[in-house]
Amino acid sequence: MREGDQTAQAGQVLEGISVEPQVLVIGGGWVGLKAAYELSQYYKVILVESGSDLGGRMPVQVIVSGEKEELEHLLKKVMENGQIDILLETRLLDTSGMPGGFSIQLGKDGEIQERRIGAIVVAKEVLSTPLVEDYGIGPSAKNILTQSQIESVLACPEEKENLFGQEAKEVIFLVGLKQEGNPLMMERAMLCALEIQRMEGCNASVITGNVKLA
Repeated sequence: MREGDQTAQAGQVLEGISVEPQVLVIGGGWVGLKAAYELSQYYKVILVESGSDLGGRMPVQVIVSGEKEELEHLLKKVMENGQIDILLETRLLDTSGMPGGFSIQLGKDGEIQERRIGAIVVAKEVLSTPLVEDYGIGPSAKNILTQSQIESVLACPEEKENLFGQEAKEVIFLVGLKQEGNPLMMERAMLCALEIQRMEGCNASVITGNVKLA
């Protein structure tokens, strides 16, 4: 085959390819909001949330690090963004096609609407499961808190004062001793430990099987 023929064939393969300039983001939690907003700078976005409102459960590591106002500002920017089509109480029912040209069906209250999109981003929130029983202790044991519980305490000034304001406390975090360590869980534990360490009369330690940081 001559070089000219090869070039012509390559051109024929590329001819007629088009990409839909619209992206579907599944999940209206904080991860979905961030993805939708960043994508909206370049494409039109369909943001689908099965629940009745946006935001979901704010990532507790963000609450501890004091960035709550920033995320509330993100929610406002998404809701006011003309590039983002927000569909609440809606689910993805069917999809066909290929990257660059998907046909999708979205369902709400028994009604189905069809859309054309170029890409799909799944941005669902992470569900964490307490492992206190795996360490041989029960969740009802005195002064035993899960990671999510201690984060909630640190995020509430009144609960924080009730738990840490009475007397000196020695707090120990157990991370990755019963299963493979996770960088995100280690980051959450470290953020809480640093917050506690800054309190007068309190000390925090992290015991882990292996250290993994993102």
